[in-house]
Amino acid sequence: MDSPFIKTYEMQRHMKRAFYEEFKIHSLNYVLLLFESVMRMLTTIQKQMDDVGASDEKRGEKMQYYSKNYRRFIENRQKKIDKFIVNCIGWNHINRCIEVIDMALRDLLYKIIPTKVVIRELKTSSGKVLTRDSEYTLVEKKRYVTVGKKTHVDYIFELDLKEDTDKLTAQQEAKAAEEEKKRQNVFYLNFEDFSIVKLRSIVFMMYFPVNFTIAIINVWIKVLPNTNFAKSDAEDWTKEEIDGVTQAKHAIKDFVHSLMQHLKGLHDYI
Repeated sequence: MDSPFIKTYEMQRHMKRAFYEEFKIHSLNYVLLLFESVMRMLTTIQKQMDDVGASDEKRGEKMQYYSKNYRRFIENRQKKIDKFIVNCIGWNHINRCIEVIDMALRDLLYKIIPTKVVIRELKTSSGKVLTRDSEYTLVEKKRYVTVGKKTHVDYIFELDLKEDTDKLTAQQEAKAAEEEKKRQNVFYLNFEDFSIVKLRSIVFMMYFPVNFTIAIINVWIKVLPNTNFAKSDAEDWTKEEIDGVTQAKHAIKDFVHSLMQHLKGLHDYI
């Protein structure tokens, strides 16, 4: 951001517009992931329902296709398909889809909230910061010991860091120069500090991705079958199907908790 070319009005306008448009594209891709998760869930449930009462031959044939519409599309194009198995249906893939949605939501937030690397400082007992250039020295200290009414002085040596006054002054000057540079660039777009562009992105995110997320979560809950009741009059749920539905419910619960944490972090950032 120190380049005069970047600080020109036209470049700043283009950068702000590009940041906002890119955020909208990622948000719409996230919404498409939400709708795709519903389609996968409905297709998985429909496949399980279609398998009820079907023979083994027909059941194996139906497992070769993603949906009835896709099968009709393939037959109309008169293409022969051998061993075509779509690997995007099933409860395991639904759980994976929910994890991908969680990662996509996290990426959206990280475009607004910058990720900062926290470097922990190692300090001595006296509070001095240890660095790779630190040098140790022996420091003579006095220790007063009182015995009865008399007090005598013990001279002890402790291992401590050797302070370089010139180095400390240079570090302080560098830190002050960095803060001054940041203050001068406050009116230019950077991807760390809060800005009006990020505020627009937050408003767009609350109106579209977050609202769609809440709606799709309700759809997930409504669509998931209740395994406490029988699958049909002739067949009951298998153990694998019950485990798959239970895992999907847990995945949805974890996603809701993650969504709440993301929104809390966004609120704290604002």
